[in-house]
Amino acid sequence: MLLDFRAGCSPNVFLRRVSQEERFKMPNIGLNEAAAVKLAQLSREVEELESGRNSLLKRVDRLRASLQSAGQRTAAMRASIDLLCDHVTSASAALAELRALEEEIKELERGLVGSEMEASGLAFESEGLADTIEDAEDDLDRVSAIILEGRAQEKRGH
Repeated sequence: MLLDFRAGCSPNVFLRRVSQEERFKMPNIGLNEAAAVKLAQLSREVEELESGRNSLLKRVDRLRASLQSAGQRTAAMRASIDLLCDHVTSASAALAELRALEEEIKELERGLVGSEMEASGLAFESEGLADTIEDAEDDLDRVSAIILEGRAQEKRGH
């Protein structure tokens, strides 16, 4: 006789399935019943282990999905941080260029102040030269008049 323990089959159900005649034919029914009980217990434990295994597999799948999602978020954050670093680098480069331009403007300003002072000096000199030229013209006119009058006087007197 073959003993068939199916999932969910308790020892009592199994023993009820075995006919009365078969029980009498079994020599050590107490040992067979104990073995049946033990096999049924083992069967329940296997089912519980399978159930636990399935729930662990589901949990592992959920954790894997969570890790993938977290990895995607991490990659997105890294990309954002890279863009931010590029932006900060560009901003600092622009700031350095602005400082260089400010320095150039200050140098030009210093040059303009020097040029302004030089222009003021040249304007003063040109006024002085204009006065000198005017005086020289006056002197030239007087000398010319003297020369003309002197020649004229010489012509008169000869």
